[in-house]
Amino acid sequence: MRLGQHGTYRKKLIFDVKQVSGRDIADTSRVLKSEYFPSDSILCERLQGKAHIDGSVVNENREYKCTIINALSGGTYSVLTAPVQFMISGITGTGSTEYYPPVGTYYYQLDLYYTKDGKAHTVYSENKDHYHSDKNINGFRDTFNFPSSFNIEKGAVNLEAKLTVRAQTEVSPRGVSAQILSFDLILENLAQSVNTTIAFVTGANAGKSFNAVYNPGFFTGEAANVLRLPEGITASLGDTYTIDNIVKGNVPSIYFSDDKGSQTAEGIVTKHLMIPEGVPYIDACEGMTEEEAVEQIVIFDDIYPRREKLTGMVTTHTYTDTIDNPDGTKTSKDWLAWRFKDSDLGFHFSNEYRLDGEDLRIVFQSGPLAGMDFEVTFNPYDSAGGDKYQPEKSEDGTWNKDAQVYEIKRNDDYGRMLPDDFLHPSKDGGDTYILYGYDPQFVSDKLIPDAEKEVEERAREYIEELKQDPSTYNTTMMSDYIYGINPGTGKQDPDFAKSFTVGQKVNLINKAYFEEGRISRIIGLEYNLDIPYDSPIYTVGETAPYSRIGELENKIDSLTYRKEKSKQQVINNGSSSSGGGSTIAKLIQTINVTSSNVGYIKTGDMIPAGTTLEEIFINMLSQKASAKLEGKLSSSNDVEFGTQKGYITYTAYRNGQGPMEQAYYDNNPNNKLFFSEEVGGVQTTTRQLQGNYTQGETYFATVIYAASEDGSLPKKELTSKISVNVKRKWFAGVCSSIPQSSADVRALGSNGLYSGPGTFRFSASNWKIVSVCIPADSIKEISIASSYGNFIENEKVCKGPISISVEGANRSEAIDYKMWVIQTQGLNDPDSFTFKTI
Repeated sequence: MRLGQHGTYRKKLIFDVKQVSGRDIADTSRVLKSEYFPSDSILCERLQGKAHIDGSVVNENREYKCTIINALSGGTYSVLTAPVQFMISGITGTGSTEYYPPVGTYYYQLDLYYTKDGKAHTVYSENKDHYHSDKNINGFRDTFNFPSSFNIEKGAVNLEAKLTVRAQTEVSPRGVSAQILSFDLILENLAQSVNTTIAFVTGANAGKSFNAVYNPGFFTGEAANVLRLPEGITASLGDTYTIDNIVKGNVPSIYFSDDKGSQTAEGIVTKHLMIPEGVPYIDACEGMTEEEAVEQIVIFDDIYPRREKLTGMVTTHTYTDTIDNPDGTKTSKDWLAWRFKDSDLGFHFSNEYRLDGEDLRIVFQSGPLAGMDFEVTFNPYDSAGGDKYQPEKSEDGTWNKDAQVYEIKRNDDYGRMLPDDFLHPSKDGGDTYILYGYDPQFVSDKLIPDAEKEVEERAREYIEELKQDPSTYNTTMMSDYIYGINPGTGKQDPDFAKSFTVGQKVNLINKAYFEEGRISRIIGLEYNLDIPYDSPIYTVGETAPYSRIGELENKIDSLTYRKEKSKQQVINNGSSSSGGGSTIAKLIQTINVTSSNVGYIKTGDMIPAGTTLEEIFINMLSQKASAKLEGKLSSSNDVEFGTQKGYITYTAYRNGQGPMEQAYYDNNPNNKLFFSEEVGGVQTTTRQLQGNYTQGETYFATVIYAASEDGSLPKKELTSKISVNVKRKWFAGVCSSIPQSSADVRALGSNGLYSGPGTFRFSASNWKIVSVCIPADSIKEISIASSYGNFIENEKVCKGPISISVEGANRSEAIDYKMWVIQTQGLNDPDSFTFKTI
């Protein structure tokens, strides 16, 4: 027998040089994209410049200019700047109003433009006017809103701003000025470049590796498909090469080649592991010829690329479920979710590593939850529960250790909701666990080779088992040999008796079966107790070790899990997203209907997760099941001022309606939403939001379905409404000196969204100076857990409020914060601070 490979996932990913321009090469058949590479190797171009314009206002056009950014790479740039503030004002402090802007209409226009080949090209232009009706008011303010993106040509230079202003007033303006208040213009190129390494397989550079840059010019489209080699290095048409840090799981399957080097249409056709490269098969016996070999494929599904590690810091987080009681009242119930970090501080995970359509899960190998399998959430964020949002990476590009947290999603697969207060991860850490549901190529290059080696070892063990003779032999023993005969006297003598035990090795001798005998084991015996000195029968053979107790334990575990799982497989009693129970039974997974039509539920329909049993029966028995529209925001509904906007995913369920006729957003039929093709009555689309949040916003989506074919359901208009609340943050923490700038404040160790007067807490390590900053209201009390007293009342150690300007997220518009500083002479122990605002 010959045990061979299964599948073709190790097809080669080899690129061909099909275009050469100096040291730039490209494979036009296998077009590269930045998403094929790890996120930590991607380069983003960010341009930043400061602008401020100040000039006088007269009754004729005046133009004022300033250069914002000198060097431009060109491309499409995302604009990360808050609205630009414009102001008309006069001179104050003279005791007379004649220097205030006179009554009349003021016209003002802002242009942004760049220069190429000596010509100006405008990327933004907006003109406005304002009627100033009261000469006793010193001017007015307005804003200019830039678009979400700019297109700038390659070869452009000098991005400039130009303010054009004039007045049409009753009297000539005197001492009146127009200002574009100082702002930072931040542009981020939507195109990306990537640092990589390539190794040539053939050609003059065969066997050599070089650092290279994908898309060095930050182009988009076909022009981006370029790899730039180092100075002095080039290649020839037809040379082949590999790319070291490309993530193969993200690459289209058609890019892979078979063993003959041709590009394949099948690509990756299996996810099963193979035995290591270079071991094409394992023979049952050495020296087998092709004629003797009978090929067989064996799959070991319990072997997969895995990383066994220990839990590190273990914490809990409190969630609150609201339960609807039969009498109409509501009951709140708190429960604990268990969170942990990996003990290896050098290991970093990212949600980008997850497999599409797969849950991220863990299996505990030791500890109180040993053998149990749970879904986990990586980097959990519960804004309602006081969580601080943690980006996976810090602003400097390094991994954020505070984001490396896993939260176990509790379930009742094992008969009760777990983890709970009794069965949970060890509080001190040290439990062994395996994480799965992600692409191992992102984590380590060793996981797959190690797993392949394990497959080889298991395959060789399997071969050895197959080589064993599975037959058993009943051997009848001579009674005088077993019970003992003294050869000297010829009489029975117990001193000469023989005894064999189960498991003992023996040599079977019978030339009809074994030419040189067969070493085997005793696996059973039979003694007739009612016939003294009868010949006993021993059963000899080879069987795999078998534990009845262990098998019973496995069956009990399996039955327990399957019994509880069968209850929950389709229907879950509970409507709370955080896992609490209630009296409403809902589907926990989407059901594709494959049975014959049942009432008004037809073959091919899709019943979405979250549908209640009541709704299913209504849909089954009544033709009044109308369409449904759901919208889900990618970010939280409460965000910090200046936070970059995300996207909204809309899901439309047609149910019994006619086809979708129209879809648009923000109540404007011209803003069309393009939904996917209908599958089982369901369509989806994504709306990408542009810019940063500077004020509360509400997003509307409208979907119109036609009447049902039989006319029982009229035309249906559905609306989804999603609101986002924009807030400033509070900041607090230990500092080495009193904060002097916005950056100093934002660097404080604790923060959270400020929603108004309340009580706030933060922790401090050893401290001499602690600062607390809030965007509004006032602090009435600052205290610590280790002692009584209010720092606010002690003017010797507490100063404030001190005014300080603090920016929002992404260096957005600053406002004046109030800061309190607590400063002592000596170093204090770590403590927990509480401050209350009014």
